[in-house]
Amino acid sequence: MMLSLIFAGCAYEAPVDPDAPAVLNAITGTVVVSGADAASDMIILLFDASDPGPPVGTGSPVSFSTIPAEDFSGGSGLLSAPYVMTEIPDGEWLLLGLMDVDADFHPLLSSNAGGTCGDLAGTYPVSATALSSATVSVAGGQLIEGVSVVVAAEYPTERPAFTFVEGADYLDQTNPAATFSIAPAGIHSELVQLADPGEECGVMLITELVDADGDGVPDPHPIYGGLSDLAFDAWPKVYIRYSEALNGVTLEDGEYYAGEVLVSPFMSSTLGGSLTPGLPTPVETLDLLFPGAVGHYSPDGTVETVYAPDVPTGAWEVTVVLSTGQTWTLPNETAVYPATDGSFDPSLQGMTLTILSR
Repeated sequence: MMLSLIFAGCAYEAPVDPDAPAVLNAITGTVVVSGADAASDMIILLFDASDPGPPVGTGSPVSFSTIPAEDFSGGSGLLSAPYVMTEIPDGEWLLLGLMDVDADFHPLLSSNAGGTCGDLAGTYPVSATALSSATVSVAGGQLIEGVSVVVAAEYPTERPAFTFVEGADYLDQTNPAATFSIAPAGIHSELVQLADPGEECGVMLITELVDADGDGVPDPHPIYGGLSDLAFDAWPKVYIRYSEALNGVTLEDGEYYAGEVLVSPFMSSTLGGSLTPGLPTPVETLDLLFPGAVGHYSPDGTVETVYAPDVPTGAWEVTVVLSTGQTWTLPNETAVYPATDGSFDPSLQGMTLTILSR
């Protein structure tokens, strides 16, 4: 009794450490997989909602958790397992699931950080009928329960691995019609195996001129369409990024140069005919047009457009994004790992696009 009176009469304040780490949040729920013949390991990926991953954006996952195959229960093409994602900062997040059927996924390797043919993917959806990703908001050390990730979409092709067409790995930024070309390529490396073009489930560069309104005319590019009647919205999306390491340049933390190149309107000369708007078409060579500008991204989040001929010259990384969200980047790690097939030249996976200013 005396102790309770003493504490009641005191203005007690709990000690607070201003330097203590913030209390982080957690999300738990169930991942449901439809269409799998058998359970495989599952990866749950967490993306910042303001920086989503492909195909919607170009973001990378900020965290992930894994679910072993043995944790799944069920049958007849419907499997489920619990998952937990912890140590999540305050914010709005997207959850994606990938069932790694062929066991070749590795989130820290560019060459292995994506779904391959036969893997299944999904997300925490807006609703049972609208399967686009819904956001999950957390703050103040919350535990959000009952967040179901639905995985049901099977990748019908390999990741879009590619090489530069010989002699077409550079461009002169002072040329208003500067192009470079890439071609699909199988990967036979100790790191990852991707079947050759033309084989079952082989690598394909699936190209499509977007025709969202179905009028038979390619839609204008959302960024460059106002500048040119020949700047079309198309898949794949192809991005370039200036390589600090390969150019021996040190930029500030959070500073970089990057931009998008366009499916060339002159592709018909390569195909022997025009691409049909709205029709996905595998191509043996993809010609890409440099629009003459890139973004200079500053650490404070501001973006300045840099126009030719002032675009930094030298080596640029190239990333291809299919409409499925599958990606491939040159250069990547397979360039320094042994080949498992004599037909595969690893060095070609170490190449970059060279931007010149003549």
